[in-house]
Amino acid sequence: MIASRLTASGVPADLASRFNALLDACEFARYSPEGGDSAMGGHYDEAVSVISSIDSTMKGHKGGGAALALVLLLLPGMMQAQTSYPDSLWQRGVNAYENGQWETASSAFEALLSAGIQSPEVQYNLGNAYYKQGDIPRAILAYERVLKADPSSADARFNLEFVSSLTQDRIDAVPEFIFKAWMRKVCYLLSSNAWAVIALVLFAAFLTLLLTFLLAPRQRERKAGFFGAIVAVLLCAAALTFSLWQKDEGTRADAAIVMVPVSAVKSAPAGGTDLFVLHEGTKVRLLDDVGSWKNISLADGRQGWIRSSDIEVI
Repeated sequence: MIASRLTASGVPADLASRFNALLDACEFARYSPEGGDSAMGGHYDEAVSVISSIDSTMKGHKGGGAALALVLLLLPGMMQAQTSYPDSLWQRGVNAYENGQWETASSAFEALLSAGIQSPEVQYNLGNAYYKQGDIPRAILAYERVLKADPSSADARFNLEFVSSLTQDRIDAVPEFIFKAWMRKVCYLLSSNAWAVIALVLFAAFLTLLLTFLLAPRQRERKAGFFGAIVAVLLCAAALTFSLWQKDEGTRADAAIVMVPVSAVKSAPAGGTDLFVLHEGTKVRLLDDVGSWKNISLADGRQGWIRSSDIEVI
């Protein structure tokens, strides 16, 4: 019926058939989410393409408005299956993990990430599933991505330190300036958004204290307002700095994890001599790139060139 209405409104038969097939596929995914999980991303792209084409075809065609209205009425039902897709994958991953099915769990969490659900919780569970499989470099990569999005995650930091201790390379990091190291620890106590909220609250306190300084009838109150405003604005600046610091670190793609068992680091791209070797799970800092090679540095200050295919950016 739907296909005939679309055809009568000027929609090509093949486009009407595509729409009908899409309805059937979404209905199957709605009542059998396990079987439809792997194809839902493709269903969404197909829905966008088909409906856009139908809309373009119907414009100006007699009777097209009624047929297009029918398509739009069916659209919520199609999207209902799409909406349940992430929930289905998440539950599938959690159930598989609880049952010790580590590969199934990691596949479900990977599918969530592929579907655009980029959250620290998904990455954290993915890291746990990789660790249970003995895939140390991918577990490290997942935990690093959690901390990139939320540096205040104590669980991810603890797990990262533990799995990093299982890697083969032992690199003595150059000590960080003590004041900067202390500031970093304070910064990581809360998330970027939490620091931003604190900055707003402190700014409001600064304005209140400033008004107290300007309008208070007694000198004692004005003095308290003056010094209180100074303290509030300094703390506001510190909270805002912490928030922006985390945001900046979260958007930079300047670190990577070695993903292959052994990788030779060379003095120059392609034709250089071997300087040293790195093993899977080691974290490197990205400095530059030339073709299929990356210029990297280690925490101890050593530098060299490594194949891009041997590492994965955090």
